Amino acid sequence: RIEHLLRSRGDSSVTDPVTSLPGADQTKRELQRRTIGHAAFALGYAELIGIREFAYRCGHEARLKAIRHFARALERVGIELKSDDFFVGHMGGGHFVYMIPPERTN
Repeated sequence: RIEHLLRSRGDSSVTDPVTSLPGADQTKRELQRRTIGHAAFALGYAELIGIREFAYRCGHEARLKAIRHFARALERVGIELKSDDFFVGHMGGGHFVYMIPPERTN
C-alpha cells in the first residue's frame, strides 16, 4: 500500500499545504535516501479511516482540521521519541508515512 501511495502521489508538492509536513515527493526522496544509504529504519503507515465519510457528515473544513490535528499528533510522537532520525510525511488525504529508528519500535 505504501509503495502504491509513493508511486501514485509522487507528483505532490514538497510540503503538503494542509499539514505543512513533507509531501509525497519529499517522503519518497527520504525513503530512497535511507534505502540507498543502507540506513536501518522502521517504516510505518498511519491512516485516518473513514475521513471521507467524516467530511460528508461534518464538512470539508472539519475534514481538514482532523487531518491537521492527526499530523500534529504524529509530529509530537517524533518529539517525544527525541530522535533526529524520526520522519513523518503526509501522502494526501488521510494517509501518512513515518520512519523511525528500528530500536524505537518497542
